[in-house]
Amino acid sequence: MHLVLTFEMPPTLNDQRNLARANKFLSAQDKKYWTQKLAKGLAQQGIAHEFGGEVWAAALFRATNMINRDPLDNVNAALKYILDAVVKHGTIRDDRARYIQQPFLTFWEDCGENEPDVILLISDAPLISRRVFNAMPDDRDEPTFGDLVAGASS
Repeated sequence: MHLVLTFEMPPTLNDQRNLARANKFLSAQDKKYWTQKLAKGLAQQGIAHEFGGEVWAAALFRATNMINRDPLDNVNAALKYILDAVVKHGTIRDDRARYIQQPFLTFWEDCGENEPDVILLISDAPLISRRVFNAMPDDRDEPTFGDLVAGASS
C-alpha cells in the first residue's frame, strides 16, 4: 500500500539553528509547535492508515524561493519535523532507520501556488529498486515516483 501525505514547509536547518542560538527554550517550543501542527494537518487530511512495521519513504520538496534562500542540505533538515509528526499521528511506528528503509529525498519544480510544499510518500514495499537506476526508460516495468504519487492520490 502507498500513502501520499502533504505538508507545508517546516523550518529549515538554518531556521532551527538561528532560533536555537537566540534561545534554546524557544527552539524546543518551536519544535513541539511544528510537530503538533503537522500531525494535526494529517488528521485534517483524513489520514487513518497505520503502518505497523517497516516502511519505505520518499519526500519531495517543492523548489520555490527556498532554493535561492537555503542550500539544499538545509532544506532536507525540515524532514525531521515531518517524520516526528507522522509518528505522533500514528501513521508509522517509529522514524528510526530500523523502521524507515531507504529514505529518498528530492526536489521538484514549482508548479503553482496550490501545490503543497512537501509531499511524503510512504509504502509498505520498496519504492525504488537498484534496477530502476540502471534501466533505460523504455526498459523499465516499475512505476516511477511520479506514477506512485499520482496513483495513490487518485
